Amino acid sequence: MLLHQAGKQEEAEKVARQAIAIDPSDGEQGKGDRMRVYAVLADIRAARGDQKEAEFLRGVVQAIRLSERADDFHAAGLLSRGVRMYQDSLNHFADAYCIQSRLAVQLTALGQHELAAKHYEKAFELMPDSFGRVESHCFGCETTFSGTQAQSVAERVFTTLAAKNPNKPQIHYLLGYLRQQQERGQDALPHFRRAVQLDKDYLNAWDHLGQLGREDRLPAAERDDIVFNILRLDPLGRHTSANLGTVSDLQRLWTAVETAAKFQVKAPTALLPLPASREEVEKQERAAKSQPDRLFGSYTSYSGSSAASPGQALAQHQLLAAIGGLMGGAAEFGFEE
Repeated sequence: MLLHQAGKQEEAEKVARQAIAIDPSDGEQGKGDRMRVYAVLADIRAARGDQKEAEFLRGVVQAIRLSERADDFHAAGLLSRGVRMYQDSLNHFADAYCIQSRLAVQLTALGQHELAAKHYEKAFELMPDSFGRVESHCFGCETTFSGTQAQSVAERVFTTLAAKNPNKPQIHYLLGYLRQQQERGQDALPHFRRAVQLDKDYLNAWDHLGQLGREDRLPAAERDDIVFNILRLDPLGRHTSANLGTVSDLQRLWTAVETAAKFQVKAPTALLPLPASREEVEKQERAAKSQPDRLFGSYTSYSGSSAASPGQALAQHQLLAAIGGLMGGAAEFGFEE
């Protein structure tokens, strides 16, 4: 937007398309904000003389806004009205997987299974090109893979697409996601592994591998790779978090956190006084000091991915924190030499 306003249209378009490539459906944004980059790109293309693509992009945004309004009717229980509005929004942009998905879900709820199957199929065909490295399901799409009918269609579509295009990481990611929804974690693993093999920057695939790693015992080296790649791709923990407290390679942990710490925003040099807040914080600190941990008491295991320094990451490591807790308890009860 800033580059566009500054008249640097070529640079602005490059940045906008990079944003779209990361998450084409922009599912993390709420109502009224989703896919705003397409509106910006429309203005950029218009400024560069391409009115045809500008109008297409504006149609994409209009379709999304209409579908968001349909979401409100669905939430109010007006399912038939919502379905008609979803159908109308597809007249503006038929290749919106999220609208196709929501329409399929609502048609299923209305018992129109044959028509729902057609929209499920269209949605699943569109997904590989609609998902980016940090894809997130938009509102209303969360149950797209629920139910026998949806999973049957997804199975057929994704396996067919994988046979035609075996080197597209999104297809393997979607097959892994489907297996997870089918509660087949072991069968999901090779698909997510293949996805990150094809695209080492596929954050969501690494994240799902991490989820499966918490359910099934993976080799220590693979668990470390998952954690360090999540930390590399999302050092501020804005989309997910890496469980630093369970890694086995502490030297690598130090280096990885040191690198990630460079992305931390520096604290301001001057703050507002906020005396009431300060008083409350000090009150809580005094209360905490009055209740020291006992032997074998609880300790905090660090599971986030935004340690301020390598030293902090090591200090909060699960194993080292446990050792520290035992040593502190022993000292409290006079067990030290």
